[in-house]
Amino acid sequence: MRQTARSNAMLIIHGRHRFRPNRIAYRNDYCLSCESETIAEQWRSFDFIHVFWIPLIPLGHRLRWTCVVCGNDPRERVKTSKFILFVAAGLLAFFAVVFLLLPTESNDEAVGRYIVVGIMALAFLWLVRMIVRYSPPPDPRSELSRIQPWTDTNCLYCNGRLWHDGVAWRCQKCRVCRFESIDQLRNP
Repeated sequence: MRQTARSNAMLIIHGRHRFRPNRIAYRNDYCLSCESETIAEQWRSFDFIHVFWIPLIPLGHRLRWTCVVCGNDPRERVKTSKFILFVAAGLLAFFAVVFLLLPTESNDEAVGRYIVVGIMALAFLWLVRMIVRYSPPPDPRSELSRIQPWTDTNCLYCNGRLWHDGVAWRCQKCRVCRFESIDQLRNP
């Protein structure tokens, strides 16, 4: 009688949940993911870690800026550095050569090994292509200095009138803030 191995693994649904996200501010910004000028929104929510949608660990109130185009943090670096591409290409070439030089016992093993080495060679060529075409990510500070401040006196979302409270422009209807200077972007 042949016994099969049974898996006792269980699917556990877990993650971070954002309770009651509210948009509280917006600004002209430069997104490193989109690599273009965009509008960034600041969201405030109460975050907690959940398991099977049952809140377990409260993380407190969090503020986060997101790009309206891609949904990512505008300041988050998304490009892989050229050094990491070089390291990956070198490791891939090394392992392909080592895998090719290992002795084989049958023709089936040799054919499988050549297929794997061929796939590694294609991946190596793709990495070399990425290294040759690599362009460094733009400097966010220089891109931010080129962005024009917001001049409209109406809210972007509800078209309500904005009033200045000494720190930012606030909407009288929806209470959303508008930031415009680079100093406000660092400490809104």
